[in-house]
Amino acid sequence: MTNYELNERGIFTEIDFENKINDAIKTISQTIKQPKLSFEKIRHSTHQGFTINGEYFSGTYLTYLISNQEKVLGELNCFLERRKNYIQISSKEYY
Repeated sequence: MTNYELNERGIFTEIDFENKINDAIKTISQTIKQPKLSFEKIRHSTHQGFTINGEYFSGTYLTYLISNQEKVLGELNCFLERRKNYIQISSKEYY
């Protein structure tokens, strides 16, 4: 599984966040190329603190498990800052 990484600053909406998550899911799905790949949301925190490169953010944090029919392959972590000016989406492969 190839790691996915997106860090963007700007002015975003919830729809922008959802679209970027869907783009990440599509990219990961095309990269992995396995039948019956699933993305199951296992976490939805609306007031999560998050530090990136020494900078503190607070906002919405989502985690999806990425799996095929046989095993869990990794996770997709998604973060939208509460003022909606920062998005971070990354995947992590399980070994």
